[in-house]
Amino acid sequence: MSSDELEFFGSKLSELDTVNRTYTWRILFDHVKMGKLAPSKFKDIVLQKLPTEQNEKTLLFVFQKISWLTHLGFIDKHLMKPADQVTPTSEEPFLNQLFTAIFKS
Repeated sequence: MSSDELEFFGSKLSELDTVNRTYTWRILFDHVKMGKLAPSKFKDIVLQKLPTEQNEKTLLFVFQKISWLTHLGFIDKHLMKPADQVTPTSEEPFLNQLFTAIFKS
């Protein structure tokens, strides 16, 4: 996924109706699985857009996809990096970042 496409999806996500917004999350998730979108970019979009999500089903869908990526080793559960690229770091765990972003808004 090009940076222009990623910027477009990220900037327009909150303007879409629930069905199309959820479908767009699915597209982003599929691109991570296919290796066309870096997990770190997906993480950035999640941290930016998910805190403002109002639809419970969409929230559950995105959490399910994060869980799927984590359990199958596509990403490290703490830092959301490709599992084979994880190195010791002082970076705050992804789930802490996500919960902070959600409860701050």
